[in-house]
Amino acid sequence: MHNGQIGGFQAIKRQLEADLPDEIYSIRQGSTDSEMFFLTLLANRLNDDPLEAVNRSIEKIRSLQVGINQPNRITCALSDGHSIYAFRYSSDEKSPSLYLGKDLDSGGSVLASEPLDESPDRWHKIGEMDFIEISEGARTTTRLAA
Repeated sequence: MHNGQIGGFQAIKRQLEADLPDEIYSIRQGSTDSEMFFLTLLANRLNDDPLEAVNRSIEKIRSLQVGINQPNRITCALSDGHSIYAFRYSSDEKSPSLYLGKDLDSGGSVLASEPLDESPDRWHKIGEMDFIEISEGARTTTRLAA
């Protein structure tokens, strides 16, 4: 899930494409910033170290945005089937919202762009620049380096 935008994406899209390894470029199907961001994450070893892949991908994008005055506003959630990784990042502190719902009736957790009910004790807003990992029985939050 990606909500938001990469500032000046059309101006840096070709450079991002050129940096993709052939095996990742070959799976490209569309032309959106969401897909390009995901492919960039894969190129930066998302499967091995999700936090480092996010930090490296954001840094790569920022390095290409010289002279671009449009903000990055990125809220993402990713899963490998065992853990969920989610984060908020923006260059102007206005990324789309993301909430973690805890202690639900089922005992589970949920990520949502807005709280799904009026129970303020259940909903925790993920902070700007926060990276959260949710695994069975554990939740950790780390600050992004970008």
